Amino acid sequence: MGITTPHSLPYPEPSDPVADGATAIRELAEAVDLTMGGRSAEIHDTYAGKANGTPPAAADSGQTWLNAGVAWSIDAGRLVNVTATSSTAAYRDVELRSDVTRVGVRFVLPAGNTAASQVAYGVWNTSFAGSGPLPPDSPFHMSITRDGLSWGIWEAQAYTILAIRTFDVPLVADDLTRYETEAVIEGDTVTVRYPDGYVDVVRDSRIAALGGAFPFWEILATDGAASSGTRPEIEALWADANPVGLSVSTSPVGALYRAMKPAAPAWTTATLQNSWAPLGYGTGPAQYRKIGDTVQIRGNVTGGTIGTAIFTLPANCRPLASAHFPVASNDAYGGVEIRPDTGQVIAKIGSSAWFSLEGISWTIN
Repeated sequence: MGITTPHSLPYPEPSDPVADGATAIRELAEAVDLTMGGRSAEIHDTYAGKANGTPPAAADSGQTWLNAGVAWSIDAGRLVNVTATSSTAAYRDVELRSDVTRVGVRFVLPAGNTAASQVAYGVWNTSFAGSGPLPPDSPFHMSITRDGLSWGIWEAQAYTILAIRTFDVPLVADDLTRYETEAVIEGDTVTVRYPDGYVDVVRDSRIAALGGAFPFWEILATDGAASSGTRPEIEALWADANPVGLSVSTSPVGALYRAMKPAAPAWTTATLQNSWAPLGYGTGPAQYRKIGDTVQIRGNVTGGTIGTAIFTLPANCRPLASAHFPVASNDAYGGVEIRPDTGQVIAKIGSSAWFSLEGISWTIN
């Protein structure tokens, strides 16, 4: 499995003179932004080559961990949870100087990994140290097992699932295979690269409203064992705040970069069919757009009948063959079929109470 360099910015490399100028501005703004404020704009920590035992109090990037959680240890170049208590999480967080816009982790599953043990990461809006028995508000909280994952938001100590994925093939527990996952948060949208390579895009107004400057990482023990031999093990972790070019940046140079950055095509709001209606509650309507040879759809709907078309795509947006996608539906699993002949976007599996179309995309070349 290829490993993405954790510190590369989440924009396509420009290939024209205007974009080349924007890149130079981005680099200048990045240098300015990284020196502003009393806190750092990024954190990174790796464990290869570090001595076994209690981890250092500070990350490689210099920040002191605000909450080391319980029973963290370094073992053979990996960060592990060695608590002997079942269902106890070891977690750590740190404060960046503004809302987190990217967070990621690289991990390995040991040969004795149990299916229920989890590695988790995300963003809080305050350190967990003083927030009580449940997590603080969070715009993004991902939990991963070897069989699949789910992620969502924490608001007023209540958790709402926004996405669920069951891996087509379970992650390999061999103490060798490295898995990497990363989320980019921009306004009300989270783009996530899952450990199996699948890329998901979810939009929800609560993501922007919650925000948070505290990236966190966690290993959940569910086995009661006294060693780390069954639980996920972290090799590296990282997070950024305010990468220039994202909408959360407020620097004047960043604003100039955004002004020069080529605009993406506008979204088209779909005409709903078969009694399907917008879900509301801060979620977006069903929409689609075409960027080159890639078609994307998004939104959340309710009220129709499972097995019927939600809307119909125009001819230039239809896939070359019948396409099927997993989605979230009423805090559970759902499925969408898109037909190449009719362009119908069909809710195949799930609940009509809440049906998500977030993160669906395909190519038509």
